[in-house]
Parts: sequence; C-alpha cells; structure tokens
Amino acid sequence: MNPVNASHARVAIFDGPGRPFRLADLEIPSRLDPGELVVELSLATICGSDLHTHAGTRREPTPCVLGHEGVGTVVAAAADRTTWLGKRVTWSSTDSCGRCPACTTWRLPQKCARVFKYGHVSLNEARGLHGSYASHLVIRGGTHLVEVPDHVPDAVAASLNCSLATMANVTERLPDPCAVAVVQGAGLLGLHGCGLLRAAGVGRVIVVDPDEGRLARVAEFGGEPARSHEVPDRAADVVIEVAGAAAVVPEGLRMLRPGGITCSSAWCIHDRCSTSPARRSSAAASACGVFTTTHPATSTRRCPLPDTPHCRGARW
Repeated sequence: MNPVNASHARVAIFDGPGRPFRLADLEIPSRLDPGELVVELSLATICGSDLHTHAGTRREPTPCVLGHEGVGTVVAAAADRTTWLGKRVTWSSTDSCGRCPACTTWRLPQKCARVFKYGHVSLNEARGLHGSYASHLVIRGGTHLVEVPDHVPDAVAASLNCSLATMANVTERLPDPCAVAVVQGAGLLGLHGCGLLRAAGVGRVIVVDPDEGRLARVAEFGGEPARSHEVPDRAADVVIEVAGAAAVVPEGLRMLRPGGITCSSAWCIHDRCSTSPARRSSAAASACGVFTTTHPATSTRRCPLPDTPHCRGARW
C-alpha cells in the first residue's frame, strides 16, 4: 500500500436530528483490505437526503459520518488496485458484492443483497471512514470508480454519483415524439434533468419552481424558467417531478398531453399523493418512478453535461 501523508482524517460526526455536527479525528487504516482505496476529498456536496436526515424525517444510525457525494484523489491503494494511485475520482454511492442476482442478472448493483451505502453507516461498523463529510474516505472493493477528466471542475464532478446518476436514469426513457418537457423543481436534480433533456435533443424544456432564486439558474442549463400556472394544459410530452412534494403531481398531469409520460423521482416524496382516476385515465399516459440512483449513468452511459453548451460554465 502506498502510505498517505496524514495518519488521521478529520470528520464531521452526526449524532442525531437537530444536533450540531462535531469535528473529530479518526485514524486512517495503515493496512487496506483487497480492493480498498483511500481518497483524499477535495469537495463534498450536500444531498437533500442528508438534509432530511438532519431534520429527522429520515433515520440513520448514529453516530455516523454523513455524505455520499464527493470527488477526490486516491492517496493509498491495496496491492490489487495500485493503478488508481494519484487519480482524481468519483465513485458509486453504494458498494456491492458482484455475485448476487441484483448484481449479475438484474444489473442493479445498488440493490445488492449485501449493499453498503456510503454516508449511511454507523461509526461502529466497518472502518468508520465511509462518509464524504470528511478529509478522507475509505473506498471498498466492490465500489465502481470513475476517473474525472481534468476539464471537469470539482463542483460539477462531486454530485455525479447521485443527482446526475438519478436524472440520467429518469431521462433514459422518453416518448416519441418528445418536443416539450416540463421539469417540476429547479433544484440540482431539476437542473441536471434539464441539461440531460436538452442534450438528448428535446427542443424545449420548461422548468417550474416557486423559488425565483432557483429559477434564475435554469437558463444556464438550456431551459425556460416558469411558474406552474404559466404552463398550458396538455403542453408537455413528458413531465418529470423532482420537487419532492406530492402536491405538484396533479398539476403535472394537467400539463401532460395524452399518451405522454410522467415520471417521479419518488424517493424524495415525503407525503402521500392522490389523483383522481378520471384524470389518470383521461390522460392515457404512462407513469414511471425512479427510487434510487444507478452507477452506470456515470460509466457506460456518457455524461453529456460537462461538454454541452447548455451546462458549460454552470456554477453550483
């Protein structure tokens, strides 16, 4: 193993909802198991799921180091992964076994029978250094790595494994034709979705949100900012909900043309949603939901965001 320069990592420990994070130093392993790497983090971004955890609407074991989005440089490696030394990388948000049906047949390693989720593990489990709110992170052997090109800044690369991977999954199935898309929610998921839709050839992407500050960023990703009431009935070929609020779903159905597709990144909805059967049947539409991310979005499927004019120079 190539030794790291520091013997300890600085981490932000989460002790429970509403409680302040506390800084602590944890020892970096002097020996790594086969397949393991140590990454020195240069940037970690805050996922909305961590905000829900801190607020108490999502439960995690405590104490723990939160965070699963990040980018950094490999500073130590087990003997079987030394080719990664010195490379700037991001990684899948989960570690998988590579042998169970989810990994081998279903092509859903994030649903592995032995899945390990970064940023969702007690300090008492494994090595403790498995959250990105830290100076260093231990990457396990079943984790997918992606080398980040030099021209992609940390602020773009850090959220590739979660927000962008989710939206790559959401936007993979589009109706034909698909000239107009509506994205409900102008947070990072919505902006990623907007850029992906434009890169896929959708001529017009309308992003709706009640927050003027969020709407101000939409044009940088090739979209048109709007308020929900400004979108006509049956105007969209596809409606994608990433607002995390069930109340917007019926409004999305109003915007959807007959035969269109509506999709919800349903894991972020914390209240129940109901729509009238009459509205659902009259739309003659298809509905889909995306429950989680999938790491091939940052590997086998080329990410268009850093190279498209719709996203070039975007700052988050």
